[in-house]
Amino acid sequence: MLLSLLPVQAHSADSISVLLSKSAQAADLISYKGTFIYSNGLEPETMRVYRFVSSSGFQERIQSLNGDSSEIVRNSKGVWCYFPDRKEGFFKFRDDQLFRMPKIDAALVPELQKYYLITMVGRERIANRWTNQLKFMPKDSYRYGVNLWIDAESGLLLRSDLFNKDQEVVDWYAFVDITLDEEIHDSDLLPTESGTDYLWNFDSAGEIMVADASTPLTVTMLPDGFKKVKHVRTQSEEDEKEQIVFTDDLATVSLFMQKLNQDKPDGYFVGSSQLGAVNAYGRVIDGYQVTVVGEVPFDTVRVIGESIEIRN
Repeated sequence: MLLSLLPVQAHSADSISVLLSKSAQAADLISYKGTFIYSNGLEPETMRVYRFVSSSGFQERIQSLNGDSSEIVRNSKGVWCYFPDRKEGFFKFRDDQLFRMPKIDAALVPELQKYYLITMVGRERIANRWTNQLKFMPKDSYRYGVNLWIDAESGLLLRSDLFNKDQEVVDWYAFVDITLDEEIHDSDLLPTESGTDYLWNFDSAGEIMVADASTPLTVTMLPDGFKKVKHVRTQSEEDEKEQIVFTDDLATVSLFMQKLNQDKPDGYFVGSSQLGAVNAYGRVIDGYQVTVVGEVPFDTVRVIGESIEIRN
């Protein structure tokens, strides 16, 4: 593999910001189709993606090519997940970040530099295209390191790695082929199966409200750099849930709270769980299940989880 190393000192925060700005614009404006490999600590998955961007928004389909068959179809209205082998589907009105290219606001570079050493490493070929590599080395143990390989011509992110304190890659994806600005046909964006005979699950019950001062959930400790960017409550006749999202503008952590049904004690989550780069920490507090989860080291979810208080 050819790798041309460039002197780190030659790259200022301005040049890093220019590269990230180009990457963010490319993620919103460029249509493409290609194949990438994704791994979160389990068997790597090979995925085929079709993405079409127009003035009215975006449409995207991601199809698994190995293992259990699955497809993800999404647009600005929501995301549909198809599982043909099980004849099951899942629909969510609010889009999620599953297999979503990371996008970093270039204006946040000065703030990110408080918690990461950001360097331009050099040039490398990914999917037969030259890329510029950016490295985010964390300055503490509360976040993973990140490597980004950004297409030198278009700005698209072609590879991303998360690595732990031992420099071990714990989550990654990389394109093996990609064609930009290719004509994407309507049929490319439709799922292989219609799903009419599927058993569907819908994540749409209840009214979503911005949390107010009456919320019983309080977080008293956050690692440096993390801040709350979202706090909503979902309420229905049978259930009440809360979600808080924290970020340092690169890593993201979600906290979920749900009032327990005392008649159904099974399914409580207490302690820790890990899958690849994702760590989770659960507690039961005053009749509530609280869970903290994110692509961050375990210490991060533990610190947040142990600081949760429920006001009566």
